[in-house]
Amino acid sequence: MTESLDKKGNRQHGRYYHVSLTALLFGILLIHPLFAGSGVAELVLSSLFTLMALSVGVSIWTQRKLRVVLAVMTIPWLGLTWLDDFVALGPVWEISRHCLLTMFMLFVVVILMTNIMKVQVATKDTMAQAASAYLMLGMAWTGLYSMVMRVDPTAFNVPAELAGQWHWMIYFSFTTLTTLGYGDITPLSPLARSLVLVEAVIGPLYLAILVARLVALYQRKN
Repeated sequence: MTESLDKKGNRQHGRYYHVSLTALLFGILLIHPLFAGSGVAELVLSSLFTLMALSVGVSIWTQRKLRVVLAVMTIPWLGLTWLDDFVALGPVWEISRHCLLTMFMLFVVVILMTNIMKVQVATKDTMAQAASAYLMLGMAWTGLYSMVMRVDPTAFNVPAELAGQWHWMIYFSFTTLTTLGYGDITPLSPLARSLVLVEAVIGPLYLAILVARLVALYQRKN
């Protein structure tokens, strides 16, 4: 997501955007559930998503190809996201919105992981990128679960008090990613179970690969 390298072989431009990206992702996790069930919740979420997209966009602004691909995904995604706050979207548009959300998150994860694998010395910026990539994996699966629920409303067993609320998918995705799994929400359809299984495997696998990479950078430094 950056261009120039410092004397340690790390990328310089955009380092502050990685920290802000991490902060915004944590903001989505912490702030949005507080407003769940109210009209404010969707506005807060849309605002955080917009700031997050701007942060990513600015950090890769000097890379034209990445910038174009990001714009193709982000503009319609944010447009549908904001439109949904004021107008009820049809099922097709809802699925398209969540599909674009998933594509955006996975696209940025690939960029962040590529950066992490290229750096020569672990820095605070490396940590911020690693944290952002992990959180964006959880958000990507949130989009996948949302698409499944739109296609098959019975795909998950959801408590009655959470029915119709989008934030439970964020909650469920991250409890699955961290293999915490309280059991209050369970997958019922074969597709839902497959997605849950893949996310449960990716979470620990990501951490194992990340720790191995950071250990390698530490040993190289010493």
